[in-house]
Parts: sequence; C-alpha cells; structure tokens
Amino acid sequence: MTAQDAKTVAKQLGNIELPSDKLQAEIKRLNRRNIVRLNQVKVLHDWLEGKRQARQSCRVVGESRTGKTIACNSYRLRHKPIQEVGKPPTVPVVYIQIPQECGAKDLFKAIIEHH
Repeated sequence: MTAQDAKTVAKQLGNIELPSDKLQAEIKRLNRRNIVRLNQVKVLHDWLEGKRQARQSCRVVGESRTGKTIACNSYRLRHKPIQEVGKPPTVPVVYIQIPQECGAKDLFKAIIEHH
C-alpha cells in the first residue's frame, strides 16, 4: 500500500471525531492519579476502631474513587483473625461490600453467609 493509497482510504473513511469536552474532562478525571492521604486514612481507622470497640457496625460511604475500599481493607488487614486451639477463629473485623439496594434482611443474610 502506498502513501497515496493510505490517503485515499483515510479520505473515504472520514475524520475520527474527538470526544466531547465533557467526555474528555471525565476521561482526564478518571486517569489522574488518586492518592489517599495517610492522615485521612488514620482518621478513618481511628473512627472505625471506636466503632469496633463499642461493638457497633458501621458503613463508609462517599464518592467513587476516593479510596474507601483501600482504606477499609487496610483496616481489616490490621486486625487479623485470632486462632485458639479447639475454637473457631475470632474475626475482630468483617468487611463486606453489599449492593446499594440492600434491605435489612439482605444485609443479615450477607453477614451470615460471609461469616
């Protein structure tokens, strides 16, 4: 294929349209490097620890791609299960991702199945 052939094919196919400004902005936002600041994670871990010691369940909500999953998983990893001979393991922290549209019965079922 010659350069002239390539130009003819390109002309027949037409120009490739660039994404809209809105779509380009969203692509840029999604491609940026998100770093969860350690201080923010520490504040969350302190809050979660207070809930754990009070034996209260809780949930963490927020915008997408803000580090919730990493922060919660790192908290869970800091509290490893404790195994005693002849006893089932004690799991001090259970981390469960549930669907947004989840009722109380569904949540209880998810906890029982996960445990």
